[in-house]
Amino acid sequence: MNIPYAGVFVIDMTDWMVLAGTDSKYPEELKALGGMMKPGDKSIRATAYRELAEEGQTQVLESTLVFVEPYKGHLRHFFLADKISSALDKGATWEVEERGADGRVVEKITARWVPLSEFVHRLFPKQHPAFGAVLAKLSERNPGLIRSERFRALLQRFPAPNNLGLQGAQVD
Repeated sequence: MNIPYAGVFVIDMTDWMVLAGTDSKYPEELKALGGMMKPGDKSIRATAYRELAEEGQTQVLESTLVFVEPYKGHLRHFFLADKISSALDKGATWEVEERGADGRVVEKITARWVPLSEFVHRLFPKQHPAFGAVLAKLSERNPGLIRSERFRALLQRFPAPNNLGLQGAQVD
């Protein structure tokens, strides 16, 4: 396997908002913020935290690994942020560019808080299974969410994968 990837879903259920990113290559789609592990990262969880700080101006204090899958020769790890600090202000945007060795922009990400309804409508299709795992974890932690028709509809649209890929996953 090649270099692993880490993504972080940050969801504020008090106002049904998601911290999401758009990639300049796919501006119509939203995604969890994240990226590839770099040499200085001590773990894939550290990668997730670094990426969220860089791309979303948000510090993660605690998280739960919710989904791991092989994808294009590497493993993708998705976390649910359980506790954050110094988050990007709602209503603000943050743009970050990553440049290659030749100085050209290889990635441009814009982060902002979006309503959950917009996030699910524009979610990058390759992240649907990971988002299903996030929703399953949220409902496990807070069974009262199931009483919400809105949340039940999300669970039907984004079912959790049968295999979450967590067995044997090393994150720290």
